[in-house]
Amino acid sequence: MNVTKTQRLHYFDALKAFTIFLVISGHCIQYLLHSHHNDEVTFRLIYSFHMPLFMMISGFFSFSAIKRDFWSSTTTRARMLLLPVATLSLLFAVKKLFLENENFFLIFFNGFGGMLWFLKTAFTCFLLTKLCYLCGKYKYIAVFVTLLLSQLAAVTNIDPYGFMTKIHAMYPSFLIGLLIRTKWDYFVKHIKEIVCISSTIFVGALVFISNNSELSLLNLFPIGGGILQLYIKFYKLITAFSGSIFFISLFAYFFFKKTDNKIYDTICYCGRNTLGIYMFQFVYLEVIINGMIYFDNANFFVFNFIIVPLTSLFLLMLCIATIKIIKMNKYTAFLLLGEKI
Repeated sequence: MNVTKTQRLHYFDALKAFTIFLVISGHCIQYLLHSHHNDEVTFRLIYSFHMPLFMMISGFFSFSAIKRDFWSSTTTRARMLLLPVATLSLLFAVKKLFLENENFFLIFFNGFGGMLWFLKTAFTCFLLTKLCYLCGKYKYIAVFVTLLLSQLAAVTNIDPYGFMTKIHAMYPSFLIGLLIRTKWDYFVKHIKEIVCISSTIFVGALVFISNNSELSLLNLFPIGGGILQLYIKFYKLITAFSGSIFFISLFAYFFFKKTDNKIYDTICYCGRNTLGIYMFQFVYLEVIINGMIYFDNANFFVFNFIIVPLTSLFLLMLCIATIKIIKMNKYTAFLLLGEKI
């Protein structure tokens, strides 16, 4: 199966809808409990792979943009990823200025640095890959160097504006997604084997994650200090990559043939609006609802399998409704969703 410029891979839309639902669910667990979210096994499961999965999808669909000229592709990506963050930061700064008389520039720059980290890191991953591609025959050397730098950047703490948040996991994920796109025919041809192998590694890795998101297997190895931290980081990367590849291959395998189904079409529509959903779930859940409602007294199953899914579904529908309103005007769609005028 070839992926042409005009062909839309509907199962990737469904996969993105699934992933953004996990994003909202993870944030619900994080903000609707007083207890630490890492104590919740469902939170650890979601966060073991879902953002690397999103970055792999971003890398997959960046293939054509990577090959275009530097200026047009980079400015387009900045419009899509950075402009919505800047607009939202501006709105928050104006609100703080007029309602609470706070410093406009301080709130703006703090807001830009503190919110929606994934969009800024996605831009960095794209930019790094684009620069590597410009190196021509030396691009693979450039990829190796930038991969090394991404691992070093993760421990420097010199990123006040969120352009390198979790870059050590996000940049390799972006590159893996790009690689899957370039080898897509091979990927599809061997998709059953990929599903089996990636699921085995992913499930096997999850078995040994302890309550602190580290490894219960560490007691078997007499290691510590820096080596221990490298071991933990490597283990988490393997978990994230195998989980992401598993879900990409799983959705491609089971939803290869599109069916005329209104529910499936609705799911795919949500997948085509993940950027807006990601933005507005932040506004509704992390800004408005945060601190207002808690479910500390709910038992584990009620909270994780009833309250969180229903709340996530409600927020998803609210975000979709907001996006439809925003899209009614081309200028608000440009500023808040990064769409082309």
